[in-house]
Amino acid sequence: MKYIYITFALLFSTHLLHADDCSGGRYTDYIFDSYTVDENNIYARKQMSNGTWQNLRYDVYQPKDDTETNRAAVFLAHGGGFINLLNQKSPDIVRIARDLVARGYVVISVEYREEPTFLSLLSEEAMVKALARALIDIRSATCYLMDTTLNYNNPYGVDPSRVIIGGVSAGAVSFLHAVFLDSLTWAPPQYQDWILEVEPNTQALLDDKYCGANVIGLINVSGAVMDTNWIKPYKANEYPAVMHVHGTADNIVPYDIGLPFGLPTLPKLMGSYPIDQKLQAIGVRSELDTWNGLGHVPFFGVDLSSLFSPNPSDVIFTPTVLNPTLEHIGEFCSSLVGCPDIILSATNDQANKLNFYPNPNYGQFTIDLPDLKTAANGHIQIVNTNGQLVFEQDFRPDEKTVALNTDLSKGIYTLIVDFDGPFENKYLEEQLVILN
Repeated sequence: MKYIYITFALLFSTHLLHADDCSGGRYTDYIFDSYTVDENNIYARKQMSNGTWQNLRYDVYQPKDDTETNRAAVFLAHGGGFINLLNQKSPDIVRIARDLVARGYVVISVEYREEPTFLSLLSEEAMVKALARALIDIRSATCYLMDTTLNYNNPYGVDPSRVIIGGVSAGAVSFLHAVFLDSLTWAPPQYQDWILEVEPNTQALLDDKYCGANVIGLINVSGAVMDTNWIKPYKANEYPAVMHVHGTADNIVPYDIGLPFGLPTLPKLMGSYPIDQKLQAIGVRSELDTWNGLGHVPFFGVDLSSLFSPNPSDVIFTPTVLNPTLEHIGEFCSSLVGCPDIILSATNDQANKLNFYPNPNYGQFTIDLPDLKTAANGHIQIVNTNGQLVFEQDFRPDEKTVALNTDLSKGIYTLIVDFDGPFENKYLEEQLVILN
């Protein structure tokens, strides 16, 4: 998923405006080893569906000791099926935020109103109203932070001309509707009535979606829209570029066209695949990562329930999906802000290779460990084709090579080397073939 540019002249002419940002690897490489989080800031107080009032909050991730004061920004919205289970500290959002802030972005994670229980969402009306609240809330958060940026000395060092938005599951659904729904009249009449019950001023809010932010990209993880006809060809030049991550076996938010949770009482949704097809058909940049056979939020594998654990350390990510997802997000964002990830030569590419030998082998092989001076302890993992971890061993930062005796059965595996520290995504992976 690397962007390969043949000549430096092409790169220079395309990205001259922000070329200085790329110096030192900002946005393309992991250049910060620590970060700060400004937590639990209130951007609004709004009424819930049950009549109670809630303070809505956001967290801001910034590279520690960063001297840049005009940084590209990424706004993220969590998932949770519009049910009050997660907030802006959702472990998957934190994981993505940490990856991006290591590259030099300022990342803002926002929460929005949700329903108290799943039973609150079992009707079409409840789901439409929940989506309307979330859409209005993330718009409010964006506008609040743009006002802070433009009128109150820009405390977070945000460049309003380079804003990327994104979300997971319900957060992605909300941002997708925020981008593509321009007129309330496009929705069915009954939906219009329900949305106006939530917010009588909805159309005025849709008319000024971003409040001065120039949204250049959208990250969609397991999201959908109600109708791809809302994506208009005449607006192709105004839409942000979009990248999608979705599993084909998603039974919560459909990859193609279907009902959320498979429930006939809920409104039909059109997932990442038809959105990608429509965007490409009208000439909008759209990149779809399809994970065949995987379910909702595919980097959680089969243990999606761990996402709702009160202890973030309980969350189980699938590295063979999470790592390339983080890499694609990084490359997608850097290309938009003016710093594409460049491979100038095969020598440069080889620097990212994991060297181990022999391969194929009979379970015994040696790994040459990379010299990452900022890394602490490291970990070697071997994952089978079903995404299951079948072998794991730690190593110290001063070790140069590690000899393994795995006793694995015959097959094809993925060998992964990663590292401790603030940004565990410093990883290398290669295919391993066992001949036993």
